Amino acid sequence: MDQQKSHNVLLPVWAGFALCLVLAAGNRCQATDYFVTIGGGYNPAGNQASLEANVLFFQRLLKEKHPEGRVQDIFFADGNDPQADLQIQAKEDRPKRPVTELLTNLHRRGPPGGATGAAWVRYRNHEVPGIAGANDPALIRSAFERLAKATRAGDRLIVYVTAHGGEAVAGDDPFNTSITCWGSTSITMQELTGWLDQVSPDVPVVLVMAQCYCGGFSHTIFTGGDVEKGLSKHLRIGFFAQRHDLPAAGCRPDIENDEEYSSYFWGAFLGESRTGKVMPGCDADGNGKISFDEAPAHAIIVSDTIDIPLKSSDVLLRKYSRIPEYELAGEQPAAEKPLDKSPPQTNQPPAKTPDEKQPLSEMTGTIESLIQSAAPATKRIVTELCRQLELPLSSDVTLVFEAQRKHDQQDPFRGGGPPFFRGPGGGRRNGQRRLLLEEIAKKWPDLADPEKWKASELLKANDEQPLLDEIKQLPSYATYQKRLEDREKQTQLAEKHELRGVKFDRLIDTLESVILSRNLPLVASPEIIAGYQRMLELERESLQ
Repeated sequence: MDQQKSHNVLLPVWAGFALCLVLAAGNRCQATDYFVTIGGGYNPAGNQASLEANVLFFQRLLKEKHPEGRVQDIFFADGNDPQADLQIQAKEDRPKRPVTELLTNLHRRGPPGGATGAAWVRYRNHEVPGIAGANDPALIRSAFERLAKATRAGDRLIVYVTAHGGEAVAGDDPFNTSITCWGSTSITMQELTGWLDQVSPDVPVVLVMAQCYCGGFSHTIFTGGDVEKGLSKHLRIGFFAQRHDLPAAGCRPDIENDEEYSSYFWGAFLGESRTGKVMPGCDADGNGKISFDEAPAHAIIVSDTIDIPLKSSDVLLRKYSRIPEYELAGEQPAAEKPLDKSPPQTNQPPAKTPDEKQPLSEMTGTIESLIQSAAPATKRIVTELCRQLELPLSSDVTLVFEAQRKHDQQDPFRGGGPPFFRGPGGGRRNGQRRLLLEEIAKKWPDLADPEKWKASELLKANDEQPLLDEIKQLPSYATYQKRLEDREKQTQLAEKHELRGVKFDRLIDTLESVILSRNLPLVASPEIIAGYQRMLELERESLQ
């Protein structure tokens, strides 16, 4: 076939493809984004003000960045019930009860608490406007059934969860974690997957979840939520604050602290966090808009929390791709099972056999060489985390693992418990607490009684400061107080150490995904590769 004939044959194909792109763009411009927000706790004591603040922040974001072409259903706490259901930090002057706080610490079993005692809280009714109802599984299920009928090709369904979460039931699929709802009810990952299955495969779904153990919901990308049943025909992506087996940060009675995944995730679109902290540099590719992929990148980089965020696309890679002679982070240690890097068995079409002319990429080389062809958001994650961990990009990637091992060996609590509670022989040294109680008992016997001290007449005064001044004169008080301060310092060091360890986890997870993505086309079936590409395309879309 000559060049002219070839051109004539291909022209209708390219013309038809271009027409499809134009029609698709037109459909998207006329499409609707449907938002489902699930928020709040399981009862008033578990319904912290930060959860309400997250929902209000999300409403503000939509009003400013997505004012048209959207429908939103909000299910929060007890719904429209006028009873007080929200726990908040009290703003009034706190009653002067220093002796009560001291005795609470002295009488409690186990390690003594902080000198300030428990947070002082009160309750009010939530102030989330325009809600569809309570955070109730039956109501939420009905909403998804309605959305399944209302949505059309080109629409998007975006689900945001800022609530509490639960681990999978013992003996069940460990990824079948749950969203804890009002009245201690729940929605499991597999239940939500079933509800989402009612929505047309032509309607992509975006999940943003910040509850504890939310990583289990990354398995909504699999048929029935079961990893062994293969990739679902529905297009879904998800962004999760934490792995399936770990609690997440957040849920506080105060709203001044917003160290929480979704505050940074949604804040990337708005340019500031929930509390107004400016968020520069979120636009990693410089195209003038924030994509779904760039938002979690910012949260991974700047959040000082225990969270190790993940994406559904990363879960797909860990299921269907591999790295030669390498054990993925978070997997069972090689010492406990044979090293097997073969693709997991599923009902998907057989995986490819790697082409000898195209060897699989390995976790070797310099850090900068590994990310050379990575997406801008991924490059930003690796670059910024390496800077925070003082790891030069020009270094060999083995330096990352060596630095992590060294960090783990420097754990201040390694060997059992905070140093404050370990005596010279390694045993517990809480004798100072008992000694102070004994001295209190000699002067005020009723305050030393573990069953009756709360009812003591000495604690009924409006101001306990004079009594505290007398207790301070006891010989053991100063030593006890010094050890509380030492413990607080050790706790702060341990928290700092833990947060640095989390950054190593985030960095290694990201580097693994880079290599797994590079190897996927060499080992996975065409269907899996196409599904992964569709997920990446959806991740590159913006909220607007």
